[in-house]
Amino acid sequence: MLQSHRHITAAQRYQSLDLGTRVECATPHELVAMLFEGLRDALGGAERALAHGRAALRVKSVTRALAIVDALDSSLDYTRGRDVARALAAVYAQVRVLIVAGNAEARRELFSAAAGQIAELDEAWSEIEPLG
Repeated sequence: MLQSHRHITAAQRYQSLDLGTRVECATPHELVAMLFEGLRDALGGAERALAHGRAALRVKSVTRALAIVDALDSSLDYTRGRDVARALAAVYAQVRVLIVAGNAEARRELFSAAAGQIAELDEAWSEIEPLG
């Protein structure tokens, strides 16, 4: 068991290091794509945790998902983005509502609906040419 725990810890450290390197080297466009990916992963984790009755893991996944939504929301530039920024803020607000309701009501389909909205944004974002 101890050997298995060391293996998991080493794998987690490597994954964290890899993520850190990816973040350091990423453009702003790539950072947003990474946030979308992380949000979808967190929502999937919340769904799986709910399905398996793992409340602590669900709370951890929901907390991570909400933190990512907050990061995406706070990165909006209303001066340059105007209508697009307002539209994204509305989507992020709706996703936040779905996540909170999914957690409070223990409803997997609400996490799935939030993930679907983020998947649509992610797809649209991948079609945008980064500046610079």
